[in-house]
Amino acid sequence: MGMVISKKTIKIGLVIVVLAIIGAGAVMALNNRTGRLVSPVAETNVKKQAVLVVDDGKGSPKTFNVEFNQGDSAFNVLKNALEKSNVVLETKNYDIGVLIESIGGIKNGENEKYWMYYINEKLANIAADKYKINLGDKIEFKFEKSPY
Repeated sequence: MGMVISKKTIKIGLVIVVLAIIGAGAVMALNNRTGRLVSPVAETNVKKQAVLVVDDGKGSPKTFNVEFNQGDSAFNVLKNALEKSNVVLETKNYDIGVLIESIGGIKNGENEKYWMYYINEKLANIAADKYKINLGDKIEFKFEKSPY
């Protein structure tokens, strides 16, 4: 005895297959524009780039093109870049977070200036270890008079 398949069953089966193909294509497109499936874990480990500027107020700011991992803070980026350049960084821990005391021997309070930091040209309002860097951010540490 043969099995009888109705036209309705065939149509339903085709609709399910088409929807499955469309759904798989959408997932691939959302995960990676190249059409390859990429593990979300792998994407979080990809190095991202930002620009770090350290301006001691003496007319020759140092610019670093830095790589960072998702979740890295402005402080981590500064610390890593300065370590690679053999520049001494002094910090102090407070309840609000880590604050910069000195970079390259230039200490807070000299000539009434302090190390301030900016993200994308805006003065940051949280400690550098609390700000999580985003792709393309411009991070600037400037030795200048405080606006406060």
